[in-house]
Amino acid sequence: MSAFKSIKVLEKNLGPVMSYFEELKSKYKGSDKRDQKMRYSAYYNLAKLYYLLDRADDAEREAKGLIQNDYDKSDGEMFLRLTKTLREDLTRQKMETRHFE
Repeated sequence: MSAFKSIKVLEKNLGPVMSYFEELKSKYKGSDKRDQKMRYSAYYNLAKLYYLLDRADDAEREAKGLIQNDYDKSDGEMFLRLTKTLREDLTRQKMETRHFE
């Protein structure tokens, strides 16, 4: 990833990884600690990837999933703050992404 390259190719290459994390959220539906950890890892990694890809709405959705998962709410709250800041920065700069071609 670079600030001076489009992220379209990167986003395409991350597709299978993101699909895997999406599957984990539905695969581990139980309420025991093991299932919560697996869902946590899926929500956390998806939130991080969406944030890095400048997809604030998707990152916010995953952050809310982290909070609802009730394993480590502080990470979900951190991602909510990050996505809010990202939106504000992009709006202030009148940009849609932090990456340029």
